[in-house]
Amino acid sequence: MSNIILNSTTVERSQLNGLLNNEHLPHIRSRNVVLHLNYERGNSATSDWTSPGDVTLAVLSIFLLSSLAMCSNALLVISIYRFKRLKNPSNYLVLSLSSADLGIGLVLPIALYFELCRSKIDTALLCLVPFSVLILLCSVSILSVTGIAFDRYISLASPLRYNDIITDRTIGRYITGFWVYSFVVSCTPVLWWYIIRPEKHVIACSFNLIGYQVKLLLFFSLFAPCLFIIFFSYAYVYVIARYHARAIFLVELSLRRQTGEVETEAKYGRTLAATTGLFLITWLPFQVCMLIDMFHNTDILTGKTTFYLGVLAVSNTCINPWIYGYRNSEIRCAFSRTLDEFAPKLGYILKSSVPTKKSCLGMSSYASNIRLCHSPNLVVNKTEATHTTYLHPPETTYVTETSFLPPTSTKSVTNTVVSL
Repeated sequence: MSNIILNSTTVERSQLNGLLNNEHLPHIRSRNVVLHLNYERGNSATSDWTSPGDVTLAVLSIFLLSSLAMCSNALLVISIYRFKRLKNPSNYLVLSLSSADLGIGLVLPIALYFELCRSKIDTALLCLVPFSVLILLCSVSILSVTGIAFDRYISLASPLRYNDIITDRTIGRYITGFWVYSFVVSCTPVLWWYIIRPEKHVIACSFNLIGYQVKLLLFFSLFAPCLFIIFFSYAYVYVIARYHARAIFLVELSLRRQTGEVETEAKYGRTLAATTGLFLITWLPFQVCMLIDMFHNTDILTGKTTFYLGVLAVSNTCINPWIYGYRNSEIRCAFSRTLDEFAPKLGYILKSSVPTKKSCLGMSSYASNIRLCHSPNLVVNKTEATHTTYLHPPETTYVTETSFLPPTSTKSVTNTVVSL
């Protein structure tokens, strides 16, 4: 009769089946650790990916997700690295986010191999290492998203002290702290297994091999506080943006230039809803199912359910470049310049139907003005074969009582609205 050894306690298979069928003993408690014992489910791991259709769907989804994540994030990293104008503290957080998402795209094919072959894995270390690597990269991604949200909050909460608070050194320390903290958190599954359960061999390799203590640590030390900071930061950003939109609307109304306050507020709302909503759609289902399994003793995160909910969570790596990269006009210009330079080397010629803007011509010639809230004045000499860009200091606009009087020219009206 085959036996199962758990913490130096021998349980015969017949006794184990009796315990599993007993509603009053859903768990076996040993050394104050709740061990979910489902022997039949553990041994059924070999039948999870026996269908050719399921394997094809899993491979296709990982291939598309990994390719899109690697291409989009690699392009974003290259663009920020090549153009000096994009090298500012705010974009360093985006660079950290893209680096973590790029790593996830590289690791996904390896993780898929372990998922399809996990029935042949009987070593705890080999089973937990892929989970730890994904936890590391996903933690850095979530922390970087939180850092970007907090950076936007600081820019509105303390605009006059923003340049003193958010510096290159400060952001460098934050990013280093993100990676170090994520590394420590990612090591907890392996450390928990070898400290609490020193056995080297496992019944079946699955996500349930990670103890519920580690899952609680991941949720309350990472996801929950980051989600709170993101919601608080963007709620404050929305309130301030709505207040500014109404102020500009009142000025335009007094100047008989009505542009529509409702449309402006709706645009701010859609932008912030997309930023927070997509984050929740991708990450919240997996976290909710994990909490239900821990507190209600269910088995939702088993087999294919864990895989597809995990795929939904890491699909956020393909959304982040669009939210934090492509929506920025300066980064879009950098993308265009990067593609125009690298595509011919690969044997492709891009024919863009949209003409290149003047602001894109001087991407590599001057420092960023994002954090100064200025739009640089560019003078482009069109007669030269090579575009030469000169940076002129931005004009300083002062708001006085005369600014609200009937304007004498269209230029004065524009300057008044922009200054607000």
